[in-house]
Amino acid sequence: MNFESYSTEQRSLIQFLSSHSKDPKFQNFPYTEERPDIFKGDLQAMPTFVNENQVTHIAEISQELTRIITQIPEKIFNNNLSLMYQNWLADNEIPEELAELILLKNLENTNNFVCRGDFILTDKGFKCLEYNVASNIGGWQAEPARTMYLQQEVFRNFIDQEEIIVSVKNPLLEMYKHVINIVPSHISRFNGELNLAVFYDPKDSWNKYGHVYSERIYKRCLSQSGLDYSGKIVFCTPDDLNFREGCVFVGNLRIHALIDQGLICPIQVYLSQSDGFILLFNGLAGHLLGKKSNLGMLKEPENMRKFSSHEQQIIDTLIPETHRINSSLMPEFKSQFANGKDNWVLKQVDGSSGQGVWVGKETELDEWVALLNKAFDLNTYIIQEYVESIPITYRNNQGEYTDHNVIWGFFISGNKYSGGFLRVSEKGNRLVINSFTGARESYMLEIESN
Repeated sequence: MNFESYSTEQRSLIQFLSSHSKDPKFQNFPYTEERPDIFKGDLQAMPTFVNENQVTHIAEISQELTRIITQIPEKIFNNNLSLMYQNWLADNEIPEELAELILLKNLENTNNFVCRGDFILTDKGFKCLEYNVASNIGGWQAEPARTMYLQQEVFRNFIDQEEIIVSVKNPLLEMYKHVINIVPSHISRFNGELNLAVFYDPKDSWNKYGHVYSERIYKRCLSQSGLDYSGKIVFCTPDDLNFREGCVFVGNLRIHALIDQGLICPIQVYLSQSDGFILLFNGLAGHLLGKKSNLGMLKEPENMRKFSSHEQQIIDTLIPETHRINSSLMPEFKSQFANGKDNWVLKQVDGSSGQGVWVGKETELDEWVALLNKAFDLNTYIIQEYVESIPITYRNNQGEYTDHNVIWGFFISGNKYSGGFLRVSEKGNRLVINSFTGARESYMLEIESN
């Protein structure tokens, strides 16, 4: 099985490109008003066409898994804050009483999460490798990518020949729409002003391009809301916040909603949310729900039984075999993981951007055994079944059409599917597929029904 058999349109695109001399240039796209710096990683020369049925399926599995993961505090921990602390935060520097207070405030509304699930399309369907809950996850540049793809004559000709209409779902637009839709009902005495603050890393120079684009999208969302709303979006750090009479400010600007990245959010924000002065998105609970160990937790039989039969089927189908490496994992598993190293991937629980991931297939046995010994000593790792990506054809650096491995990233804002993108790496390259390890980004062009 390959993706071209799954997607008739993608197969037609490959045939069209192969038969035309005006192939897209792999680099040096002609940009319009969008700055090239809007893309943190390199853009793959080819888009990925998906039809309406495929988009519906992607939305369904993303939303189903989101509902399951956001039920972990209730279903697995029975909303016991002490158990959550012991499982998620015992090795953290946050004092238990403070962490429990934060979680109590943070879990009052589980519709406040901005997420992205990372999937591989296998010959048995999509499998979720990890699930991220943060505002700094990449892959939201869908609209600029569409603009750049459609500037290429070859793609415009293909679309005309196939007589199709394509669109994109903009994850950033969907996220801000979600914020605008739910904040007013959570803010006491809301008067139509909705100022949004987003935490960011000031050391990352790329952010300035993303901020300009984000400001434009947020203004568009406000103007298209159909309501007489006004407001600004500001990017800040926790140190930029100040607090007066229970409210949160950046300078003198009152903030009504805040999207943060987890552990860095001050306690005053949670208290302000409890008093109805601000709505927080993600927060500490979001960070914890995004831990890689949660997939292993969900696969454990005693935890699976706490979900409905339908939810158990979703867990069984979408999550590959995953184990938390801790004291409850029998020592004989270490020999199984060592002897069958080609079947496994070892991951640090809090790793990101492709760091802290070792694929058994491309790791020497001595190094693999040493990594396993370290993992069993530290209890901060998971081990996951290696799943093979079905090949998808893209253009490589030499202008050839070759098989690539692919990670699909699907966004959720609240409980609603909000778009996606792909990271693609030519077969033969590293099996850790991430923009930081050299993979390129392709964006989905959704084919609208006639």
